[in-house]
Amino acid sequence: MSIILSKSFFSRRPVCLGIILSALLLCFASALDSLFLFDDFQNLDALIHIQGESLFSPGFWEFVLGGNAGPTGRPVSLFSFALQANSWPDTPAAFKWINLIIHGLNASLVYLICLQLTKVFKLHESDCWKIALFTSLIWALNPVHSTVVLYAVQRMALLSNFFILLGVFLYLHIRLAITEENQNRQLALMTLVIGSTGLLALLSKENAPSLFFYLLTLEYTLLKKVHLPYQRKFIAWRYVVLWLPVVLILLLPLIFMSKLQADFATYYDYSMIDRLMTQSRILWQYIAIIVFPSTSGTSLFHDINVSAGFLSPISTLVSTSAWLALLSISVLKPGKQRIFLFALLWFFSGHIIESSVLALELFFNHRNYLAFLGFIFAALYCLIVLVPRHLLSSQLKITICLLYSLLLTFQTYSISSLWQDPLGLSESWYVADPDTARNTEFYAMNLAQRDFDGQLQAALLYDQAFNRDRSNYRLLLNRMLLSCSTSFIPRPDDGTILGSLEQINNGNRDLLSPLQQLVTLTTTNTCNIYSAELLSTIISSIMEKMPIQSRGLYQFELARLKFYSAETEQGIALLQAAYDNSGDPGALFSLSLQLINTGRYQEALETLDLGIERIQTYNNIRSGTRASKLAVLYEMREDISGFLATQ
Repeated sequence: MSIILSKSFFSRRPVCLGIILSALLLCFASALDSLFLFDDFQNLDALIHIQGESLFSPGFWEFVLGGNAGPTGRPVSLFSFALQANSWPDTPAAFKWINLIIHGLNASLVYLICLQLTKVFKLHESDCWKIALFTSLIWALNPVHSTVVLYAVQRMALLSNFFILLGVFLYLHIRLAITEENQNRQLALMTLVIGSTGLLALLSKENAPSLFFYLLTLEYTLLKKVHLPYQRKFIAWRYVVLWLPVVLILLLPLIFMSKLQADFATYYDYSMIDRLMTQSRILWQYIAIIVFPSTSGTSLFHDINVSAGFLSPISTLVSTSAWLALLSISVLKPGKQRIFLFALLWFFSGHIIESSVLALELFFNHRNYLAFLGFIFAALYCLIVLVPRHLLSSQLKITICLLYSLLLTFQTYSISSLWQDPLGLSESWYVADPDTARNTEFYAMNLAQRDFDGQLQAALLYDQAFNRDRSNYRLLLNRMLLSCSTSFIPRPDDGTILGSLEQINNGNRDLLSPLQQLVTLTTTNTCNIYSAELLSTIISSIMEKMPIQSRGLYQFELARLKFYSAETEQGIALLQAAYDNSGDPGALFSLSLQLINTGRYQEALETLDLGIERIQTYNNIRSGTRASKLAVLYEMREDISGFLATQ
């Protein structure tokens, strides 16, 4: 045991990195063949359009450059997925192995960054490797990362954070090597590193600006007393390269305030201020999940009661006051090493983009991917360095770190193993947090796929959940879908279906998806228990509660029902409105078909021309390649032109 724990053994970087990577392999390897879930299909389905294995295969670059998951399109992330197109959708393990490799690289970078930071403190070599090794181990093995590694589409977060970590590592490496002779070159190199890694991170996912906040946190805490020659030149450089982007990032919400407020009004039934107050509570919940990991904490789904004021609930005031108190104490009494201020500011830096004013989901565990790293580093620094050896010997400190790492390994392995069985995974999330509607939906969906008894259980789950929260209309729509799948499960009565429409608000999540399925089942006569009139009433009632610009896709579904009911003119008008409101070329394609069916050929030609123009400037790769769509439209246009020429 003394040999294993010897300084010479652990001070070798390859050994420490080997320990970290081996522990990750132990935790995740058995779960890497788990199935794709949820947003995996929404973001990756277009991989089927890539024909071949090379970078120049048809559809490759269209997929890479045609993303719409975020404002940047995230081409770096999509490039990594495109390289694996041949593995979609039959080999999920191939995607998740890459996720694990990226997580392992991130853990290695965390280890190297921690080594750099411990050298800033000029610690004994044995303390350096202890802090670096156990910080990276405890960070990498936390069960909260299970959804990032095993949820294929979260590679976007992994890649973005990889480039952020790479930027921090290279920045520290250059920053700590500045001398009077090389300062101009080093400052130029740091600028290049920040620009290149920041851009790659941004093109992977939009949380990349956190890099600037992380670097400023380091500069004003742990690097505060690192002597630099010609300090004034460095300070001027810092204002331009670090502070200027941060100021611009902080000003953007003010510049686009009307757009942000419109997003909240469109998608949620709460305001930006409500979201900020709620986040003060959620940040504490994140810490609790990280320190005391559990199955419910690693779920993808969390329904949060939104704060309606500091006193509603009272925990909002308590949470906000606690954060302000901690920040005030850390700023006013930072201590010699500023370690507590570092931990707090690093945590806030990790949440400054996704947990602030943007109209995003309230709660997502992957937002903590790097955010809680500062707390781990600070805790281990305190344990290894600040706790006197007469209170805890070095061997006992190492034992504590090893035991906690082993505990995390066991928990992560147990939680990750659940991913191999979708029904078991959904059941564990539901049992841990049954009040979260999406946990109910996920569990019911898997139950319904099992057998007849499972379908009955699923119907009961939907009924119970909807009775608890009648404003969640998606639960009722899924319950309606379930009745279509088997004649043994009675459909909800019209009174319940129509009477609950009044309680729908903007907080209802994605009502379109189950409605699309119901419309398809009805118009193809696959399910005849819901009339087109009933579904039309539902869609019309939902649209009335939406801003006009958000109605396009619902108008498209309503048009399908009108054509099914032979109300052609109304359907045509709805398709035109659907395009006007959504800009989706698919509405133009459907509109042109209906115009052809009614003999309005000249209007069909004009619509096809507009569709061709729209697809050439904008294309949603998920619904087919640009070339395939244009080929169909050109062929239709040629047929119509040929027909008109004979008249």
